[in-house]
Amino acid sequence: MRRATGILTITFGVLVAGNVLQSHAGLAVPSALNSTQPEEQLRQAELDADLSNIRKLQVGKQRYEQRQAFRQSIVDGMRAGMQERRQEITGQPMLTTSPTAVRHFDPTNLVLGLLALAAGFLAFHHVKKSRLEELGCRELPGNAGRTASAALRKASPAAGGNESEPPSTLIVVRRK
Repeated sequence: MRRATGILTITFGVLVAGNVLQSHAGLAVPSALNSTQPEEQLRQAELDADLSNIRKLQVGKQRYEQRQAFRQSIVDGMRAGMQERRQEITGQPMLTTSPTAVRHFDPTNLVLGLLALAAGFLAFHHVKKSRLEELGCRELPGNAGRTASAALRKASPAAGGNESEPPSTLIVVRRK
């Protein structure tokens, strides 16, 4: 304890002596300055003012850059947090957002697109079939998708059909 007290006393003495010498140095006016001519005094005052202004500008610029760096770090942190939350919500893994990153072909979208197209065709076929049934016609299995009315037109000579062809079996169902 006694040894620590001695070190603290010496440290305190050095700090007080440094502050006293610094305050005297700031208040003391060199005698050479008093003996110089007024033009030189004015020039020296201008140089001191310019030097002080330059120091203030440098300190201001450093503080501005520190504030900008701090703000940028906050923005980067918020952006990273937002991306993490977005990935957490969507359940997708984090992707690199580098503009130079090469995007590889992903066949998943192609397969999903083809499935959607096939589903669309099936839905169209179902709607077409139900509309034909509502009208009272049905497709004939031997005519590869032609309706009964189209087969009737082809078979009848009045509708411009070919007489040499025998009429195909035609089933027409009419609903009341």
